[in-house]
Amino acid sequence: MNRLNSACYVFLFLSLFSFNGYAQAVQKDTLDNKSFDELKKIFYYHKDLGEIKVGKEIALYTLSKARSLGNKKAIVNSFIRLCRVSYDDLDLALKYTDSCILYATEYEFEKLLAEGHFYRGIVLYELGKYGNALEAYLKANEYYKKQKNEMYYSLRYNIGLLKLKVRYHAEAIEIFKENLKFEKGKDVNSKSYLDLLYGLSIAYASNKMLDSAYEINKIGYQKSLKLNDQSHLYFTYAQGALHYARKEYKAAKDSMLKAVPYLMREKDYPNLAIIYYYLGTIAKNEEIKIEYFKKVDSIFGVKKYIIPKPRKAYEGLIDYYKKKGDLKKQLYYTERLMIIDTVINKEHRNVTHTFQHEYDTPRLVEDKRLLIQELNKKNTDFKYGIYILLIFLVLVISLLIAIYRKKRINEKRFREVLKSLESTPKIKQVGQSNREKRKSVVDENTLNHILEGLDEFEKNKAFLTPKLTLSSFAKELNTNTKYLSIVINDYKSQTFRNYINNLRIEYIIGKLYNDQVLRNYTISAIASEAGFSSTESFTRAFTKKTGLNVSYYMKKIK
Repeated sequence: MNRLNSACYVFLFLSLFSFNGYAQAVQKDTLDNKSFDELKKIFYYHKDLGEIKVGKEIALYTLSKARSLGNKKAIVNSFIRLCRVSYDDLDLALKYTDSCILYATEYEFEKLLAEGHFYRGIVLYELGKYGNALEAYLKANEYYKKQKNEMYYSLRYNIGLLKLKVRYHAEAIEIFKENLKFEKGKDVNSKSYLDLLYGLSIAYASNKMLDSAYEINKIGYQKSLKLNDQSHLYFTYAQGALHYARKEYKAAKDSMLKAVPYLMREKDYPNLAIIYYYLGTIAKNEEIKIEYFKKVDSIFGVKKYIIPKPRKAYEGLIDYYKKKGDLKKQLYYTERLMIIDTVINKEHRNVTHTFQHEYDTPRLVEDKRLLIQELNKKNTDFKYGIYILLIFLVLVISLLIAIYRKKRINEKRFREVLKSLESTPKIKQVGQSNREKRKSVVDENTLNHILEGLDEFEKNKAFLTPKLTLSSFAKELNTNTKYLSIVINDYKSQTFRNYINNLRIEYIIGKLYNDQVLRNYTISAIASEAGFSSTESFTRAFTKKTGLNVSYYMKKIK
C-alpha cells in the first residue's frame, strides 16, 4: 500500500482537488449516507443521461470516500468510472486506467484488472495506438474468454474493429456475426446492436460483398431512425461508401455530404478523412479535389491520425504540385507522406503481428518455434544470420555510444570556450607575461624590440591581415625571419603559423559570441573576417584550437 501511495499520490491529489462545485448539481450531504452500490447507481444514472460533468464529480466523490474508508474495491472501481467519463481528455483517461491497473494488480482483483485493460484498450484505440490497444485487449481477453458474458462480446467487438483497420475483413465479419447472435437476445434497437450492424456493413463492403453490405446497412438505417439521435447518418455515410464502390459517384457524393456535419459534431476524424478522400477522388474540378485532399492533411496535422486509404490523398497532392512546378509544396507533402507511412507501418505492423502471433493463432506460434528449431539443425545459414544481426547490433550500439560521447565532449569543450571568453581579456597579450621566460640566442635589444612589436601586433589586431607571412611580418618589425621565428617559438611556444591562426581564432570566437549580426554570415565570410584566405584553413584552425567545428559553435551560441 505504501508503494501505491508513493506512486499515485500526486495524480490522486490533482484528481481529488478537482472535486468542487458538486453541490451545484447534487447536494453533497445526500451522498454521505449512500453505500458504494448506491453511489454506483447514481453515477451510471447521470452518465447514461449524458451528464458527464456530474458523473465525473460523483466518481471523484466516491474515490475520496473509498480512500478515507480504505475500501480497495471501491477505489479501483472509481478509477474505471473516472476513465469512462474522461474521453474528452484521452491522456487523462489513460492515467485513470493506469491507476486502476496498478491498484487492481496490487489488490489481486482479477475482474477489475481485466476491466482496466479493457478500458485502456478503448482509450489507446481512440489515440490511434492500435498495437498498444490490441495488447490491452488481449490481456483483458485472458479473463473474459472464460466468462463469455457481455464484456466478452464488447471486447470481441473492439477486436473486430481492429481487424478492419488491418484489413482482416473476413475475420471481422465472423466476429460481428457472432456478436449479433448474442445481441439478438437483447434489445435489437440498442446502440450496441446498431454499432454491430454498422461494423458488419463496413466489413462486408471492405470484403467486396456489396449486396450483403447493402442489406445490412438498410436494416441498420431503419432501426437507427427510431433512436431519433441522428446516428442514422452513420448508415447514410456507409451507403455513400457503397455507392462509391459501385462507381455511383453522384449518389455517393450526396450521401457523404449529408453525413459530414454529423461526423464533425461527433469529432469522428477517421471517417471524415475517408469522406474527404472519396469526395476528392470523384471531384471533377481539380482545385476542389485538392481542397478535399488538404482537408485530409488538416486532420492529420491536428490529430496525427491516418489510416491507409486516405493516405493516397498525399499522392494526389504531390502529383498536383509536381505538375504546377511548386517544388516547395511538393517537398512539403512528400515529407508529410513519409511521416504518415512511418505511423501507418508502425501501428499496423504492430497490430498485424499481434493478431497473427498472439490472438488468432497461438498454436501457429508454437509450430513456428518448432519449425525454426528444426531448421536450425539443418541450415547453418540461419545461425550466420543471427551472428550477423548481433554484430550489427553491437556496431549500432557502439556508434550510438560514440555519438553520445562525442556530444558530451563537444559540450564540455564549448563550456571551456565560453569560460575562456568570460575570464580573459578580448586580446591576450601573451608576450608581456613571458619576457623573462628563458634566455635566448637573440641579443637583448633585438629581443625586446621583437617582443614589443608582438605586443603592438596583437593590440592592433594586425594578425587579421590576409596572407600574412613570416617574411612580411619580419620586414614590418625591421628584423629577420630567423630571429622572429626564434622569439615566437621561445616566448609564444608556437610556430609562426600556429601563433597567427590562434590569435585569429581567439578573436573570431569572441566576435561571434558578442556580434549577433556576424552569426548570420556564411562560414566563408566569417573566415575572411578572421583574416583567413580560405574556408578550409579557417575550419582546420578553428577545430585545432577549440576541438569544435565552426557550425557546432555557431549553433550553440545562437
